[in-house]
Amino acid sequence: QGFSAGVDNYIVTAVLAGADRIVIGGGFSNVGGKSRARVARIGLNGALDASFDPGTGANAEVRTVCILPDQTMLIGGAFWQYGGKTAQYIARIGNDGVLDTGFKALASLNTTVFSLAVQSDGRIVATGDFTTFNGVAQNRVIRMNADGTLDPSLAIGTGANGRVWRGVPHPDGHLILGGAFGTFNDLNRPNLVQVFSTPPTSVKGPSIQSIQLVSAGQLNLTVAGAAGQKFKLQTALSLTSSWTDSAPTTLTGPTMDIPQAIPQGVKLLFFRVVQVP
Repeated sequence: QGFSAGVDNYIVTAVLAGADRIVIGGGFSNVGGKSRARVARIGLNGALDASFDPGTGANAEVRTVCILPDQTMLIGGAFWQYGGKTAQYIARIGNDGVLDTGFKALASLNTTVFSLAVQSDGRIVATGDFTTFNGVAQNRVIRMNADGTLDPSLAIGTGANGRVWRGVPHPDGHLILGGAFGTFNDLNRPNLVQVFSTPPTSVKGPSIQSIQLVSAGQLNLTVAGAAGQKFKLQTALSLTSSWTDSAPTTLTGPTMDIPQAIPQGVKLLFFRVVQVP
């Protein structure tokens, strides 16, 4: 009751910025009778926050907004300029709405960003329809350092062969990706995949590369390593409970798919692989 923002066109995203303000993004050009091109900040009553002034703003749709701890923000979408300056599909803007020209990814991506998220360590995850980063193949998901430079520790290989609509960081550093793709890194992973950071070079044993939900009650785990390595898959209901061993298995190639049934009634299941002699 009493909420009125007067937005002249569609909104794609809205996020809380602190306890009393909302940042909106979309295809609009006017909010509360004032020019606000595709991004604006409003109060909880819908009134325009005049202290956030993007100037000419984004020149095309803003699809995602991510508020940073210092109340600056990242925006992503279909735009290639912000405030009349180059900002190709991603930008970092200050609490006042002004483009941060020190962000190093402003001219790095080649098309639309659909989602942005920031990990607890400050690294940035972007997903979308893009296929390159600074001219190098990077299919539809990327992790950047806080300054906008590439974080090479996320191993995506050939990436997704279709749009990635959403990327959700896990506290341990891996990502859950959802979208309209059929394969990920040339493996059959329709629409949903879990992606892990590159393991340290000192780790030589087999590791779980990805986990795919095949159907209700059925997962597919991909184990990566060297052909001939032997390992046991272990499962547990919690990180403090005991681990249950499977029979020893030998890798037949650099990767191996292992079907895994989810026991009825189990809502959370942990996996790990242990190399055996």
